[in-house]
Amino acid sequence: MNREQLKQDIRTHEGVINHLYQDTRGNATIGVGQLVPDAAYARTLPLVHRDNRQPASGEEIDAEYARVMAEPPAMVASRYRSATELILPDDEIDKVLDQRVDEFMAGLSRHLPGFEQFPEGAQQALLDMAFNLGVGGLTRKFPKLMRAAKQQDWQTCAAECSRRGIGDQRNAATRALFDGACRA
Repeated sequence: MNREQLKQDIRTHEGVINHLYQDTRGNATIGVGQLVPDAAYARTLPLVHRDNRQPASGEEIDAEYARVMAEPPAMVASRYRSATELILPDDEIDKVLDQRVDEFMAGLSRHLPGFEQFPEGAQQALLDMAFNLGVGGLTRKFPKLMRAAKQQDWQTCAAECSRRGIGDQRNAATRALFDGACRA
């Protein structure tokens, strides 16, 4: 699988935001769609000051998290920038994304025997869906697709991969990946 292409596709669909913001559901997020469930998790991230790149203290991270969560929910991510002083550096964003891809690959491998041998397009489509929904969400919300994936029935996967709340372009890209797997 072309891991770099997968990461670039996810970056394109999710966007890359180096400061805390609230996503469309009002969840604190940073980087490439990385959920930040609470200030304690935010403190595990190597956040630095935007102006001088010095590491942020735990207290500064707690205060920043509180400021962002006090803002109105679900605005465009850039609107939260004025409430922030801290950023996650680009190399750290890449590390977090790599970790998440590894976690999703492992999770999909547990649920889909032979995942590593699936056609590249099918792997990328399933990873994109897992990135968006979580592996648990993918298995719960898309049981027909998961049954089809176990049988390597990519045509059914293509017909079943549309997600609500996701842009038409991203859904079309996922379908195209499954369609491509039909021809592989």
